[in-house]
Amino acid sequence: MPYQELNFSKWDRCIDTAYNREIYAYSWFLDSVTDHWDALVENDYEKVMALPVSSFMGKSFIYQPLMAPELGIFSPDPVHNNTINEFIGLVFEKYKYAELPFNKFIETDLSFTKYKLKQSFDLDLISPYQKTFANFTNEAKRKIRFAEDSGLFISKGLVPNEMLKFHRDIKMPFFHKFNNPFYSKLRRLISLSIQNRTGETFGVYTHENNLCSLGFIIKTQDKIVFYLLASDNFGIKKNTTWFLIDHIIRMYSERNITLRFEPFIFHHISNQPNITFNYKKKNLNYQYNIFTSFGVKKY
Repeated sequence: MPYQELNFSKWDRCIDTAYNREIYAYSWFLDSVTDHWDALVENDYEKVMALPVSSFMGKSFIYQPLMAPELGIFSPDPVHNNTINEFIGLVFEKYKYAELPFNKFIETDLSFTKYKLKQSFDLDLISPYQKTFANFTNEAKRKIRFAEDSGLFISKGLVPNEMLKFHRDIKMPFFHKFNNPFYSKLRRLISLSIQNRTGETFGVYTHENNLCSLGFIIKTQDKIVFYLLASDNFGIKKNTTWFLIDHIIRMYSERNITLRFEPFIFHHISNQPNITFNYKKKNLNYQYNIFTSFGVKKY
């Protein structure tokens, strides 16, 4: 179904009631982070699947948006293999190439190979904070205490322009995807999520009131996505990553909610050789070690 024919109220209602609900599938989120998207819709929005569309040399294809890592088929009821294969088949009838970033709830026999399942890292926050803290690794506890003893403080309500300026200022050359269109989408996403009361921004400051790290989370009824985290050299040295994650965990503990980490959105950027990692491999391993130090589960 073309974008202009979609009923966005019905679309978002389907996402609201989906057993595999993800913030990335809401119409306002897709509008923020994609240049264009169409969709597959079954009956009266009983099942839906977003199709982010791009083109190269006059040929259209479906791609995985950098800023929307988990999409796929959304439905109030579990989606079975036959339905998955039917939807994928419809995609490949029109597009020769499609990269479909399915979420962890979509299981299939892999009869189609041109799509991939995304991994995610989740932490259940229903327990009291002290119980969750007890499951942190000794390294995480040590880094949090070090940051606390460094005189750092966290403030909510960092404005989008300040966030983007900080992110640009610490950007390294190999982050080639973070260009002007990326920042335009990110600004739109942050602004819309704050307007919708689903987004919160945080800044970590030194005792001289200098920003050294920032974070951005997006909330749904049952999930918090830690969507963006960036630190400068000073912030990395002072362990602000652990400090800020611990702060979010403390804020939302004892709620029936899950904290989700998205690895590619975490940017630990430095011009120091011992901190700057090969982005494609070592940096992801480094991020994975951060997540697991808080007791997260990998899916």
